[in-house]
Amino acid sequence: MATRPTPGGSDGTWGTELNAHLAVSLATDGKVLDGAVFSTSAAPTVDAGVVNKNYVDNLAISVVKAWVQFDGDDATIQGTGFNVSGIVRNSVGNYTITFTDALANNDYAVAGFCADATSGAGMVCNQSNSSPEATTTIEIETWDTEAAALADYGRVHVMVIGDQV
Repeated sequence: MATRPTPGGSDGTWGTELNAHLAVSLATDGKVLDGAVFSTSAAPTVDAGVVNKNYVDNLAISVVKAWVQFDGDDATIQGTGFNVSGIVRNSVGNYTITFTDALANNDYAVAGFCADATSGAGMVCNQSNSSPEATTTIEIETWDTEAAALADYGRVHVMVIGDQV
């Protein structure tokens, strides 16, 4: 039986626990599984559970479709992530993230941040201007804002929000 992650008690396993918990009611495409939403409605033609499921299915279209935390020094994925099959470090501060399952189109948002325990510099993670969005990969950059230059950081966090087939 899937359990919810426990704050302070799920160190190192929270991503796996959360994914198992969500798998009880969500299909791999993010839609609600049939039978996961129950209704107490006695109406023969309009079942509130079906209406709720359709609402949630439509809402699930534009939610987080991929997320990952990785080490910017060598592009090693840290933890479990979701819908990310690999990361390539192209050069200092430049990475290509490959999705396990393609997105429905290239109209999506990318958000991220990076951190380094030894640096007090300002850091930002953004999509690379040199590479257009694709349905199977995204190229990102990590910047040291004080030096105004690309830089590698020990912890890079990225999420992608959009549609998925």
